Amino acid sequence: MKTIIRILLFVSLSLYATQYAIGAFSYSDKEIEFLSILALSILYFFLKPIVTIVSIPTKGSVFFLVSFISTGIVFYALVNILPDLTFVPVTLRSLNILGIVLPSKDLNTLWAMIFSAFTTSAVYLFLESLCRKK
Repeated sequence: MKTIIRILLFVSLSLYATQYAIGAFSYSDKEIEFLSILALSILYFFLKPIVTIVSIPTKGSVFFLVSFISTGIVFYALVNILPDLTFVPVTLRSLNILGIVLPSKDLNTLWAMIFSAFTTSAVYLFLESLCRKK
């Protein structure tokens, strides 16, 4: 039960962080937001056991790539299933990291979905790594 609650919390936090950083989601109401949180929670609940069965590593960059691709597939499926969930074209703000300036970037709907899947996976796996037992 603790695992399910933790996954739901981490998915909701990762979607919130993605919405704050990119702003590509467009929900019509809270029900659509809850359904997307539920769909991603089911994905992340079953992702590690399925990846373990297929004998792919469950740590590191390979697992991040699998998580990123599967999150993108779930986003694409949700956009096709739920008509009130859409990804909108956005403009990423310029970013200054230790004096190196990354320019702003215009993203169409496909790239907004890809960047959202990347950010959601990264934040979720970061939060999950903080709770990993040693």
